[in-house]
Amino acid sequence: MSRWFRYYDEALNDPKVQTLPGELFKTWVNLLSVASKYNGKLPVISELSYLLRRRSDHLQRDLNTLVERGLFDLVGDHLEPHNWQRRQYKSDNSTARVQQHRAEKRNVSCNDDETSTETDTESETEQNRTEKGGANAPLRRRADHLPDEPKQAMDAYNLIAERVGWEIAQRLPGVRRQKLRARLAECGGIEGWKAAMARAGQSDFLTGKIPKNDEHAHWRPTLDFFLQPKSFTRLMEGSYDNRPRTNGQHRTGLAAALDQAREYARGGDFADTAVPEDGRPPGR
Repeated sequence: MSRWFRYYDEALNDPKVQTLPGELFKTWVNLLSVASKYNGKLPVISELSYLLRRRSDHLQRDLNTLVERGLFDLVGDHLEPHNWQRRQYKSDNSTARVQQHRAEKRNVSCNDDETSTETDTESETEQNRTEKGGANAPLRRRADHLPDEPKQAMDAYNLIAERVGWEIAQRLPGVRRQKLRARLAECGGIEGWKAAMARAGQSDFLTGKIPKNDEHAHWRPTLDFFLQPKSFTRLMEGSYDNRPRTNGQHRTGLAAALDQAREYARGGDFADTAVPEDGRPPGR
């Protein structure tokens, strides 16, 4: 038996909905259907990707946009449609309707009453099947056994952090989990994330082997640093990779200035070179 959910006609005048591009509107409606199957909660991205036949990175991008527009909310460690619990309240109880139907049919012929009873019983059985999960139960069981990629990603970070002296990540709250999913989508999944962390662990700048100014002398990256879109993009693009040295030393003074001039001529930007929290090492 198929589920149904309430779709309100006020969506016609909701700018958040009406300004969605066509494909994103289609994705939003499909996600509402998925949420209905999962009692208001969206499953993990890999399960969603299978259900909607979409690439996980494209789907994650659309989810991020829908969250920014206020059409989906992060609740605990999962996403759900905005105001889903209030709008999809449970009020349609078939028991009262079945009892009323039987009362109306008491004076009808036995055959009619027998047919009605069979129909009512079938309706009640379908309702029970729906309430217990029914056809959706296998999907939920599969989702429960899917790998927890955000947890795997945090473990991969901690493996490098323990070796190079970064702060160990202890907890995985909802916001951090959601950011990890976004970064995983950007780098192609858990293997891409492991490669990115290994690259970070080889960076002299990120591991503290390059001297910093007094203000940032003790700065070290954390998991949350790598979850910033700007920092992660720079990591993936090689901004933190080790630079050529002169006589075993990092290039400084005129040599560094010339390097920066060459970078600038190629379109580089050094406006924030002195602020490591912003995600760029000196000389880049």
